[in-house]
Amino acid sequence: MRILCLHGYGTSGAILRSQLDAFIHRADASYEFVFLDGEYECQRAHGIGKFAQPPFRCFNQSFGPHAIQSSLDHLQDFIDDEGPFDGLLGFSQGGSLALAYLIQMAETMAANPGTPPAFSFAVFLSTIVAFSPDPNFCSHLITGLAPSDRENVLAGFPRGATHNDYAALTGAPERAIFFSSLGKVLETSIVGGFIAPDTPLGLEALLHSESVATNNDIDHLPRIMHPVIASPACRVPVPTVHVVGALDDPLLVSMSKLMEGLCEATLTRSLVHDGGHDVPRKPRDVQALWSAVEWATREAAKQVCTKMEKTARTTLSTARYSDNWSSKGGWYLVCAYCAWETIALTLSTLYSFAQPVVQETYGVGNVQIVTLGQSMQIMGNMLGVSLLSPLSDVFGRKTVTIFSMLAYSVLNLGTAYAPNLPTLILFMFLSGAAWSTSLSLVPAVFSDLYLDRDDIGQPIALFVIGASVGPTLGGVVATALMDAGADLKWYFLITVFVSAACAIPMSFVPESLNAARAGDGSKVTGPVPQTKLDASPTPRGRWYFLTRVWYLLATEPIIWITGIYNGLANGVFVLTVGGSITTLTEFKGLPLMEAAISIIFMAIGVVLVWFVMPTQTRLYREDKKRHHGRALPESRLLLVHDVIWMFPAALAWSAFTGGAAWGKWHQAVTGGVVAFTDSFLYQCLLIYILDLYPEEAASATAAWLIPCFPVQAAAVHFGVPMFQKLGPEWAFGLLAVFTAGFVVPGFYAIKRYGPAMRGRSPATKKGFRL
Repeated sequence: MRILCLHGYGTSGAILRSQLDAFIHRADASYEFVFLDGEYECQRAHGIGKFAQPPFRCFNQSFGPHAIQSSLDHLQDFIDDEGPFDGLLGFSQGGSLALAYLIQMAETMAANPGTPPAFSFAVFLSTIVAFSPDPNFCSHLITGLAPSDRENVLAGFPRGATHNDYAALTGAPERAIFFSSLGKVLETSIVGGFIAPDTPLGLEALLHSESVATNNDIDHLPRIMHPVIASPACRVPVPTVHVVGALDDPLLVSMSKLMEGLCEATLTRSLVHDGGHDVPRKPRDVQALWSAVEWATREAAKQVCTKMEKTARTTLSTARYSDNWSSKGGWYLVCAYCAWETIALTLSTLYSFAQPVVQETYGVGNVQIVTLGQSMQIMGNMLGVSLLSPLSDVFGRKTVTIFSMLAYSVLNLGTAYAPNLPTLILFMFLSGAAWSTSLSLVPAVFSDLYLDRDDIGQPIALFVIGASVGPTLGGVVATALMDAGADLKWYFLITVFVSAACAIPMSFVPESLNAARAGDGSKVTGPVPQTKLDASPTPRGRWYFLTRVWYLLATEPIIWITGIYNGLANGVFVLTVGGSITTLTEFKGLPLMEAAISIIFMAIGVVLVWFVMPTQTRLYREDKKRHHGRALPESRLLLVHDVIWMFPAALAWSAFTGGAAWGKWHQAVTGGVVAFTDSFLYQCLLIYILDLYPEEAASATAAWLIPCFPVQAAAVHFGVPMFQKLGPEWAFGLLAVFTAGFVVPGFYAIKRYGPAMRGRSPATKKGFRL
């Protein structure tokens, strides 16, 4: 992996190498960094210590079109002689030149389809704005100025650029944008020492009419490339990483961020480090930069594979269904994986209904001890998602799913023939680890297929519905077994047969993992451990994926904060389910079958998510349009604003109507409202996480789910006793207070501070922040 590095004004290649020492030190042996010196000598840059040895160099003596083209020619000559290169890294003025080169490359590729890019990815560190080498670029904006423009607005340009009323300029609105941006960057650069004071800028062309101004003056006038002015068709078509310093001049930061608009929106990632106009140096910032570079290399590999795929049109197993949302194949995968999720949850629920049979079989009177089987199964989920889910990023979703099905089948032989309760609980734990993939791999499959779609919420809604239908069907199956007087072993032998049978149709399901990581057989080199589907991943790659879930959980605040939050919100829902049944049976005197009406209403509440999701999708698209095609990930949560207050309101009504004098319909309906609210919140947060971590969706989902499992396990033990001791009025009242005091404010905190958290994340995909 060869990366060409371009230094800033008043430094050199050797100085940039020293500045990047911490970054280069973390690279593995496969990386080679090549440094190009600027063509011209200049003064020492501000902030460069006395230890730095001259000569100090720059790439431009001026910034007019001809000067920019000369610098691009100098760069191209070096590429021809020393290339090829994989990546391009530019700091400050070097970033400006790199961006101008890539935009010119994009124009060439647009004019000559099929032309390969000269670089696969680019990294911009505190980039100054890019200037066009085309003399005709913006010529209609810099000519035809009225006398009032020169005398009133542009007099003294660029001094006072931040205060001038550029909106008063005559002509097209783009003229005001052009001169406002150019004035700000020139004034800041001159004051900050980023360009020499005597640099010819062609400003005389602005002070005189066209008949007086010379062509030389006009040729020296910089043509700043603003996203609003530049052609939308010519955006940098390769993955780009944009880094700015938190302590840098705010105007330079805003200009750097403006340059992101010249790059393909779906292929950009932004980072903010703790320094000023400098490269990242602190370990945390360097690690974040490397994570972004790793992302860029993976995206570049995906681009290559996508082009190969479009040419070769390989078999269904490596096809990208995301290229065709309406394809039968895509929805076939959705239904197949949701069916497995529903079946797994149906089978896993049988134990909770069979607890009286367990007590009788093993002679255990303590209900809490028997309940350990259910809670340990939930804790097994935590082990399973942490081990199996990341392996699906190596071996594929299909392979790991089939393995989990067969493992679930075999392990339930142990539960069926357990000689004692401790053995049964042990195998419940292990079987929970086996079927856990249905919780984390199904969303990962949807991420593989549809993450580039705004309406990914529809298939995710089907996943959420399956999570509700499964336990409901489990109750039906368990009731049938109890009515038939079946032995305990049959509750588990059903799982043995059904789970093994599911592996047969799953073997005919195509692999969903993106062909860029599944079908080309190549390897991405560098600090990224192997992320391809490979029969024999390297030991380093195996260790990477075995620990990836826990690494994300430990180092990504946005994962563990939202994960804990979701776990507590889901815990309230679990307590509500148990509390509703307890209230109806023990406090309202209904038989268990009549109390099941609350479960039916909860299922209806979950199904409503499917019909509400299009509204959330519409809001997401509107927000995306407001941000010029780059929606904030937090816009995945917009409709939750209007829904989340139903959570404490429904619980408060359950508390008010919990007494025996109130009918069963109050508990049933409010239970459905709680189910709808919690399911919708869960779904939106899940899409939010998938949106942030598309390259490792299974690992990120697993890390996000882990905090849920201990809360669910605790709720299983404490739910029924809490309602029995406190009564429904107090128990539901406490849950209402908790949701009003934590769940609702917690959501607003996530919405408010989410951009800041992901802004400092080393692994998230989207860095676009307001």
